[in-house]
Amino acid sequence: MNEIQLRFLDTIKYFLKDETVLWDDVMEDIAWNEIFKMSDQHNVFPMTYEAVYGSKTFMMLPPELQGMYKNKMVQAVITQLRATDEFLKCYEYLITHGICPMVVKGIICRNLYKRPDYRISNDEDMFIPKEMAVKCHELLLQDGFQSDWVVSEDIPDEITYVHGQRGLLMEVHNSLFPRDSKAYGEFNELFSHSYENKITEEINGVHVYTMNHEDHFVYLICHALKHFLHSGFGIRQVCDIVIYGKTYENELNWESIDRKLERIYGKGFTSSIFKIGERYFDIHLENIKFSQLFEKMKVECEPMLIDLLEGGVFGDSSMTRKHSSTITLNAVSAAKKNQKHSLLATVFPSKAYLEHRYEYLKKYPYLLPVAWMNRIVTYKKQVKERVQDNPYESMELGKQRIELLKKYGIIE
Repeated sequence: MNEIQLRFLDTIKYFLKDETVLWDDVMEDIAWNEIFKMSDQHNVFPMTYEAVYGSKTFMMLPPELQGMYKNKMVQAVITQLRATDEFLKCYEYLITHGICPMVVKGIICRNLYKRPDYRISNDEDMFIPKEMAVKCHELLLQDGFQSDWVVSEDIPDEITYVHGQRGLLMEVHNSLFPRDSKAYGEFNELFSHSYENKITEEINGVHVYTMNHEDHFVYLICHALKHFLHSGFGIRQVCDIVIYGKTYENELNWESIDRKLERIYGKGFTSSIFKIGERYFDIHLENIKFSQLFEKMKVECEPMLIDLLEGGVFGDSSMTRKHSSTITLNAVSAAKKNQKHSLLATVFPSKAYLEHRYEYLKKYPYLLPVAWMNRIVTYKKQVKERVQDNPYESMELGKQRIELLKKYGIIE
């Protein structure tokens, strides 16, 4: 790792400790720009700012640059405060009208931080049983939300809702993971009783339903793993997982968690995440059962750490990286079928893989060749418009990331 990456990790560590970094050396303006650029890519800008603004090194910056970074931090936190407030109002509205969504990730994870609204969320996620989807949809439209979904018998796994005036983006799931995904659709089996076993948490005076601690902890790992199988996941998800584990370490059933992670080949992945937490954030779990299950695993965390730092918050730092996801997903799907991975499947993926992008395939599956051509044309256009995108680099990155999946025991 380079110095910028190490400094960036340092800011996260000291934010989580609620302290200021101990830097006192002179840093060039361009180095500061790179650190804050990385924090932007990982959607943790307020965390980085909070950790550095009182340091001697930061105070050496020109006042106008200090002011620019401060204004950006303040704006991000204010936006998050408003979004949190609006979401809780919306949640109470749904509860009042008979819909009981189970909130996951975002606002639940934020509630574990000492400064909750410095942990930014782009949206909020809720789970409801499929039979509630239509009523929930109608209520949200009446409340001023907009959605692309038109009510029909075909209910998507997730439906996105936007309220422009309130600055709120929500995703309502009736399946925590796409059911038709060959790479991770089976993750849903781990949460088949999560709604029945839900608990309540109080956030800003509002009681919200959420998963019980074991289910939520495993779900955070599965969600990170899903993004890892695509093109990567960011440092914010690492923070969420290690903080959640630390907060509830003595309440979690580690033997049960171990069995669940074995089913999804996620033990090496999870062990690496906690080694990152120990080595770079100084967060240590002391529960003996946790130690027995994870500390004995001989995995290196640095390869994963470098991959996630380069990938950004959801592995979307470049189109080259995003396009490489087709290769990794095909490799995982092939591994689960005990088939040999083929690069041909990367160029001509299955109908199930493409129908989320090309809706017409759901009704007209025989148009799959048309979707292949549309995809190729679109990709060529993106490559032409973005000099940094290269199909050969995507292939190479995809191969490298397959080796990474093998290193952590996700595929053989």
